[in-house]
Amino acid sequence: MKNNIFLLLSNILNEVKNIDHNFLLNLDKQKIPNISKIVKVPDIQEVKTKNYGTLFRVKYFLYYKSNVPRMIGFSSKDKSFSKIFSLDVYSRKLKPVVGFILDEKIPKDKLLDVIGKISMVSNLKKKPSGFSLSKIKENINESIYSRLDDREKLGFIIQILTVIAVALIPIMFLIYFYIKRIIHWRKEVQASTTFETYINSRLFIGQKEDEPAFLIYNKLVSYIKNVVLGKAASLIICGPPGMSKTYIVRRVLHFTKKKPGSQYLIEKGSSATARDVYFMLFKARKKLLILDDFDTPLKDADMVNFLKAVTDTYEKRIISMPREKVISSGQQQEMIDAPEKFEFEGKLIIITNLKKNQINSALLSRSPAIEINFDTKTVLSSIEKMLKFTSPSIEMSLKKEVYNYIVDLYKKDKSIKVDFRTFQSCIDARVGVPEDWKNVVNDIVNFKGK
Repeated sequence: MKNNIFLLLSNILNEVKNIDHNFLLNLDKQKIPNISKIVKVPDIQEVKTKNYGTLFRVKYFLYYKSNVPRMIGFSSKDKSFSKIFSLDVYSRKLKPVVGFILDEKIPKDKLLDVIGKISMVSNLKKKPSGFSLSKIKENINESIYSRLDDREKLGFIIQILTVIAVALIPIMFLIYFYIKRIIHWRKEVQASTTFETYINSRLFIGQKEDEPAFLIYNKLVSYIKNVVLGKAASLIICGPPGMSKTYIVRRVLHFTKKKPGSQYLIEKGSSATARDVYFMLFKARKKLLILDDFDTPLKDADMVNFLKAVTDTYEKRIISMPREKVISSGQQQEMIDAPEKFEFEGKLIIITNLKKNQINSALLSRSPAIEINFDTKTVLSSIEKMLKFTSPSIEMSLKKEVYNYIVDLYKKDKSIKVDFRTFQSCIDARVGVPEDWKNVVNDIVNFKGK
């Protein structure tokens, strides 16, 4: 089953009545219909999103009759979970399949009842008698849909009033514009500085810069340092997902004492257009810009031509985009904060899951590129050395048990797929599904043997 995430986006959380959802941090202590047991996955996960900034997520395994549980997760914009944001449902391979944004007015008993119903759905492609997943969606989001209709009507009215206000009282528009910019600026500072600093402090706790466990990345680290320390203008890091490419970039930035926000910015580029990247470059014109998950844009001819100008080796790199091209881009028009032309004095690191031979040759001729692709044997050897830094709040004995089991699978089937990310999922399975975790791990690594 393909694990596509169908997340219903909404922006209404500032308009609903807040109720206490703190109990979701201790859901394993709640009594829920249809559920015989609840197991909590240790640690609160941090997830960076393009539209909503950083979200905090807590995950649980729900047992309904059989020993094969359903994993669900709850996300919040604050770590205390005083306000709930979404409910996510996971597949047997522990990847999110579908998610629902929750209305904060939903009563606690109704939310628990819906959670109980979700645990009954053993296969998201099958609908049990008398119950369907779409019914869950309707129960949770009924008031949200009606609210969105009202918001569209309200937005139209506000647009008309705004035009009148601009025509009659220009000062009101200026006040609104600058207040909005201040609010956005504060959110950007918080996301790029406060959250990044907190994430790094958690990721590298107890580590040393010359940690022997990370010797496998020595070549990559030297490439990254050349850019971070100003010896090179750009770098492309490519290779399959799960190789910890972004993690190592963060690690170098952390141990070279670079400050997030003021000295570097990390931006998700999976769906970025040339216009988006243009504004990112202007914002980071004197800093280091890291474009993460930059896969689809590198397949676009216009984007490649644009990046060729950024990665040129000229003494001065002049970046330009005509104003009419920005306005005619088909995207939502907004106040243009960047000039049509500016000098880019910063550095650029592109991180992509593409293979090196899939990247435009003209771009490769302008920027150094290093491909990170370890085989399963090498990954397993590295994981063993990094065990103490992986999920530090989980007992070492459990992590070793998972590791030893995966090594046994590899001896039986050399075709299994193991990377650093899937190993983390296997640890989650060991904690959340103690009775059946080995079968879940078999699915995660695609074990075909007996």
